[in-house]
Amino acid sequence: MSLNPLDGRPPYRLGTIYLLQAEQPIWASYRDSLSAQAAQAFKNSISVDPFSPFGYFELGKLYRGKGDRTSAQEVFERAISYEPNFIPARMALAELAQERGQPDVAHMHLRAIETIRWKYQGWTLSSLEQQFLAVQSPKS
Repeated sequence: MSLNPLDGRPPYRLGTIYLLQAEQPIWASYRDSLSAQAAQAFKNSISVDPFSPFGYFELGKLYRGKGDRTSAQEVFERAISYEPNFIPARMALAELAQERGQPDVAHMHLRAIETIRWKYQGWTLSSLEQQFLAVQSPKS
């Protein structure tokens, strides 16, 4: 990160490493600390590369996992404000709306997902483009 402070990928990967460590039973007593370090790494990634939705998505999943739905919603919304085709964040917003008893909002996000998928149906997509259109549950 010190060699290229303008690249958001290293802090993003560091956050991913912290999350993977936190999931290991051997590190259970450090889970909260590792999650906090992961959140900070994702925030660093966002500050360096604010246009990539991936850092927002991972940070939103962390917030949601801690029960902070408001912060999760904010970062998921920022992800789709920068990349409207990022379906995983849209799916997370639909799930949050459903949990909050807002079925109309959830349906709005689901319709947007259908529209995006329809738009790109039949296209040959790169692996990065496939990540944008993939639907992964944020509860993982």
